[in-house]
Amino acid sequence: MCTIGIVACRNLEGELRIFGFKNADNPPVGYWHGRTGTSVGGGGVGESGVQSRGGAVAGSGGYASLAFGLLPQTGVNAGLNERGLLVISSFFGFEAPEQAKEPDGYWHGDIRGKTQAEALARCDSAADALALLAERYRAEDGPTTGGSHLLADREGRLYAFEHAFGEMAWQDASQAGWAARSNQSFGLFPAEQRSQREEIVRDRELRLRTAEEALAGLAGRPMPEEQALEALRRLLASHGPSDGGEELGSICAHGVPYGRSNAAVPHDTVSGLLWNVSAGEMAYTSGPPCRSTWHKLRFADEEGS
Repeated sequence: MCTIGIVACRNLEGELRIFGFKNADNPPVGYWHGRTGTSVGGGGVGESGVQSRGGAVAGSGGYASLAFGLLPQTGVNAGLNERGLLVISSFFGFEAPEQAKEPDGYWHGDIRGKTQAEALARCDSAADALALLAERYRAEDGPTTGGSHLLADREGRLYAFEHAFGEMAWQDASQAGWAARSNQSFGLFPAEQRSQREEIVRDRELRLRTAEEALAGLAGRPMPEEQALEALRRLLASHGPSDGGEELGSICAHGVPYGRSNAAVPHDTVSGLLWNVSAGEMAYTSGPPCRSTWHKLRFADEEGS
């Protein structure tokens, strides 16, 4: 699932600005957008694209977060907490996709959401979150779904953490100023990744190249915040080389069959997400970002309530 990225820019006054993004590419699945944690209150959780603007996710505690989740996956799929920690996940695997499973079975053994929810509730920095994720996956005895996690904080620390089949790797991307993943690992199982079917390798390579080109053009550059955000919105709405959302390499997917998860079914982008870490904001779509309206949640909306 998903193309994800983080980037550090500067505004015209030279102040650091951190952004993160994710396109959630999934088999048919319910999902939600909302606030988690104890610092903000409110009512329930949206699903299947019904956003819970002003709501809070039941059962969560610790620092508040502006978050996105999938109903079959316990916890938080991606989110920004009130201390400025951003955590974004994506699937990583190289085994042949499953041809058939029971409903929601693709998430069996998936502890990514649970560990990310804990990190967002407890951690103040990307370094603390990296240590917590490594500890949780080191202690896990049972089989887990492989994943890539991008971590960022308002101080400009950027990390990538990867895991699969009991193996882990991490990368410090702070000096580069950006990091991206499109369902691959840079530190684990290179031969196994190269041996996947050609369509999967091609889809992942094309999406990564597109994301890398966009982020390299933003990292460290002084520009108005809205200019950087608009560039990321265009990236999330972009299609494949022939501008077809159903073809390999499409960031915004419309029935792409290969490479996005462990499910051998067509995948669609169910939501685009964009976090402004410095401003404490999450923008999102309920549907593919190429044709959906952007909404916004902000910590500032709750001040004084």
